[in-house]
Amino acid sequence: MCIRDRDDEPPSLDSDAGLSLEPKDEQRRCCHVKHGLLRTLASVLTPIAICLSVATLLGGVFNHRYFGGWWDGGESVVHGGMKTNIMHMSLATAGIAIGLSLFRFAAKYYLHPRLYGVWSFVTFNVLLWLMLVGAYDGSLTVATSPQATELAGQVTGMLSEPFSYDDEPHRASWLDITNSEDLYNWLRGPFKELLIGGYSNMHAANQTQLWVPSLLHSTGRPDPSVPAGAAVLVVPWCSLRQVKTSVSDMATQKMVAQVNSVAGDARVVRMEYNRSVDRFRKEIQDTSSRGVLPKMNPTDKAFEETSLDNKFVNAWGVELEAWDFDSTWSQISYPGESGQVLSCNTLDQGVWMPVGSGISPTTYSSWFDMDLDAMEKMRWIDATTSMVQISCSVWNPSNNLQAEIFYTTEFFNSGKVSALTPRLVVGRHNEDSGMMISSMMLFGFYLMMEEVQDMILTGFREYAMENGWSNVIDWVLILFTLLSESLHCVYLGLRPSLTGHHHWSEAAAQSLFVSTLGLALFFAIIRFLKYTYNVPIMCQIGRTFTSASYNISLFLATMLVLFVAFGVCFHITLSTDVKSFGSLRYSLFTLFEGLLGNMDGEEILRAQPYFGPVIFVMFYTMVLFVGFTILISIISNAYDTVKDDHPRDGFLVSVGEMMNKIANKVNESDQDQDARVELALVGDPDDEDRLGLIQKDVAALVSQVAELQSLVLALRADPSHVVAEPVESRSEPKVLRTCKEDPLGSEETWFATDGDWG
Repeated sequence: MCIRDRDDEPPSLDSDAGLSLEPKDEQRRCCHVKHGLLRTLASVLTPIAICLSVATLLGGVFNHRYFGGWWDGGESVVHGGMKTNIMHMSLATAGIAIGLSLFRFAAKYYLHPRLYGVWSFVTFNVLLWLMLVGAYDGSLTVATSPQATELAGQVTGMLSEPFSYDDEPHRASWLDITNSEDLYNWLRGPFKELLIGGYSNMHAANQTQLWVPSLLHSTGRPDPSVPAGAAVLVVPWCSLRQVKTSVSDMATQKMVAQVNSVAGDARVVRMEYNRSVDRFRKEIQDTSSRGVLPKMNPTDKAFEETSLDNKFVNAWGVELEAWDFDSTWSQISYPGESGQVLSCNTLDQGVWMPVGSGISPTTYSSWFDMDLDAMEKMRWIDATTSMVQISCSVWNPSNNLQAEIFYTTEFFNSGKVSALTPRLVVGRHNEDSGMMISSMMLFGFYLMMEEVQDMILTGFREYAMENGWSNVIDWVLILFTLLSESLHCVYLGLRPSLTGHHHWSEAAAQSLFVSTLGLALFFAIIRFLKYTYNVPIMCQIGRTFTSASYNISLFLATMLVLFVAFGVCFHITLSTDVKSFGSLRYSLFTLFEGLLGNMDGEEILRAQPYFGPVIFVMFYTMVLFVGFTILISIISNAYDTVKDDHPRDGFLVSVGEMMNKIANKVNESDQDQDARVELALVGDPDDEDRLGLIQKDVAALVSQVAELQSLVLALRADPSHVVAEPVESRSEPKVLRTCKEDPLGSEETWFATDGDWG
C-alpha cells in the first residue's frame, strides 16, 4: 500500500494525518512501484542525511563556541565539573528522530491509511506532550513556575516602592525619575533596602533602624528570623556602571542676551559652544577612565574610576563577547559589559557584595550613604553620561531560583532623562547542563524529516499545492523548535564564572529562549488542528481559514497601509504633546491599542483641540468601523462557501457516525419505553374519541336496520302500497346507494320508494 494515483480523489488537508480512508483501495500500489526505486530510496536517505548534518553542525558550533571543544564539550567549574556536550546530545536526539521517521515512512506507504493515521496522531501527541511537560515541570524553563512569578513580583515590588527625602519632599517611584538627583535618591531608598536586606535605609523619619518584614538576609551572619541553614531570599551582589559618549567638534553656536543686574546696570552676555555631546553610538563610546578622583571629604576613602571592556569568561573558561543591551524606549544598543565603574568604601570594581563582607548592616548602610553623597558631589553622572545601569542578583535557595534584575536610566543629549521599565528574568541557580536528549530538537528533527520525505515523493509543486498553508505552519514550527533549543544551549553557555558578575548576556539569552519556546508551543498546538480536517463541524474552521486566507492577506496589506499613514500623521502631529506618540514605533502600537479602546481621545483633544479630533474620528471611522466590517464579511463569505462541505469517510467520521446511530437507537428505545409506560399508567386520550365515534356509527346503523325491518313488514302486509307510475309522471324517487346486478343479464334492478330511507 502506498500513496494515491494522480487520478484519485485529492487527499485531505492533512494528508499526513492519514485519518481519511483511501477512495479506492485497489488503486494503491507499493511506493517503490509507484515512484520508482531510486526516488523511494532518495526519500528515505535524504532526510536522514539532512538530519545528521544539522545535528552535527549545531552540536559542533555550540560545543566550540561555548563549551571548549568541537566533539568533547567541556566541564563546568560552577556546577562541580558537570560535563556538557551538545554534540552528543544532538546526535542522540537525531538517532531517535531517524528511527521514528523510518517507522513513519513504512507506516504511511506500506500499511493501511487508517493504521498510519493512528500512528501519526499518537506520535505527534507524544512529542507535543514531552515538550509541554518540559515547559511546565521546570526542566526547560522556570517561567511557568508559581514560585518564579512570586519571586519576580516581590523583587520588583520592593524596588518600585515610592521614595522621598528632605531635598525632594514629593514621593516618586522608579518610572518617575527625571534627573540624576532622583536616581541617587532611589539608590538611597528602595535599592538600599534590598541591598542591605534586614534593615531599611537610615533616612527614616525617626533615624532608627527598621526591620524589613521580608526575610531578606545579605549580611552573611545568622538571621534570627530564619532557622539555621535556611534562607528565603539572599542578595549575593549588585552592580553599578555607566556608559559615556564622546564629545565632538561642531560649528560654533552663539547666543547674545542683555541682562539687567540687581543694581540696574545692563550688560551683554555672550555664550558660545563649539563642541557637541553626541547621541550615543557604540562607535563613539568614551572608554576612558578618570582614575583616582578627588575626595569630597578628608575622611572619605579614595574613589577610583576604571573602565571595563566588553568581554567576560563563562563557567567553562571560554572568553566571550557580552551581548548588547537594547533600550526598549530609544532602540539604542549599549554594550552589555563595558563602561565606567567605581571602587570606594562599599564598591569594588562597580560591585556591591554585602554577603560575607564582615561589616555590620549599620556600618554598611552608613558607608553606602557616604559613597552616594560623594558620587553626587563629584558629579560622577555628568553631561557625557548616556546610560546608568544597576543590576542585582536575588537568590531563593529554597526553590533553587535566581532572579537577575536590571534597572536602567538613559541620559539623552537632548536633555531628557528616561527610566526604562525594569528587565527581570528568573532561572535555576544550579542549572543542569548535562542533557542527554532534547524534546524540542526531537520534535523539530522528526517533523523536518517527515516534510522532506513528502516533498521528495510527491514533488515540490504537488507538495506545495496539496496542503497549502498547513505546510507553512510545519516549517515555521520546525524553525522555532530548533531555534528554541539553540537558544537554550546559548543560554547555558553564557553563564558566567564564579569570579564574574556579568549576567546580562545570560539573562538576554534566557529571555529570547523563553519567547521562542512559547512560539514553538503555540505553533505545535495550532498544528493539532490539522487532525480535525475530517472531523464534522471542526473541519469547517480550517476550511474557512483556507478559503479566506488570500482575501484576508489582501485586507491586511490594505490595513497596513492605513496604519502606517495614520501612524505617521499621529506621530508628526502629537510627538511633542503626547508621550505615546513620541516615536513612529510607539505611534503604530498606540493605534493598535486604540482598536481595543485604549487610546486616550481626551488627551489628544487637549494637545491638539482642532486637528486632533479630526484625525481621531477619521482613524476610527476608516479602520474600525469600515475596515473591520469588511473583514467580518470576508470571513462570513468564506464560511458560507465551506459550510456545506462534509468530511470524507475516515476513522473519526466512522466512529462519529457509529456513535450517532447508537445514540439515536438508544433515544428511540427510551422514547418508546416512556410512551408504553405512560399509556399503561394514564391511557391514550385519543382512544376515548375513537370509541365515541364508533358508538355513534353503531347507533345509526341499528336505527336504519329497524326502519328497514318495519318497511319490509308493511310491504308483506299490504303489497298494493307500492304503485307503479310512469317515470315521467312521478317524482324523483329516493334511490338506494347500492344496486343489485341481475344475475341473468346486465340489467340493474333499482329499488325505489316514496319514503326516505335515510
